[in-house]
Amino acid sequence: MKLPSTAAMIRVFRWLAIAEAFSWAALLTGMVLKWVTRTTELGVEVAGPIHGAFFIGYAIAVLSLWAMLRWPFKVAVLAGVSAVFPFATVWFERWAGRRGHLGVQVGEAARTPAQETAGVWFRPGPRVLCALATSLRPSDAYGRYPGKFDGHSWRTAAKRWRPTGHTSQTTRERPALTAWDRRRTRAGATS
Repeated sequence: MKLPSTAAMIRVFRWLAIAEAFSWAALLTGMVLKWVTRTTELGVEVAGPIHGAFFIGYAIAVLSLWAMLRWPFKVAVLAGVSAVFPFATVWFERWAGRRGHLGVQVGEAARTPAQETAGVWFRPGPRVLCALATSLRPSDAYGRYPGKFDGHSWRTAAKRWRPTGHTSQTTRERPALTAWDRRRTRAGATS
């Protein structure tokens, strides 16, 4: 598998940093329309997935550059944290450029393609994408992540939701109330 050049990866990183900031702006505008003016949810429905895609792309670009440019751990953490705060990715991209983290250091020769791939332990590809996809867990019918609040593992949650012998494959047996559900019911919350 041929890895992209460092220059191409830096260009992609800079583009994603700016795109992630613009998607933050669109998402914040959509949230204002949804929650403050209570006019439409369309902004959140459109900008939310777009922002999520740019966020994941930015995270993959950060991990790739961390490996390719041999960033110190603190720089990689700062890059990751900058994606959480609105518009901080643009600040980080400019900061890293001024500090020399996004290019060849002064007095250092440019790397050849053989040197760029030597020792790179992080190779984004199908395995990385599969790992990201499996880490995005779907919630159950109550909007919770199975195993997160009620102490059950994924295997236990899967057993609870298997169809019984007398039901069709499309209908599911409702599980018994967990401690978390009982607390919500006592507090007056409705499902």
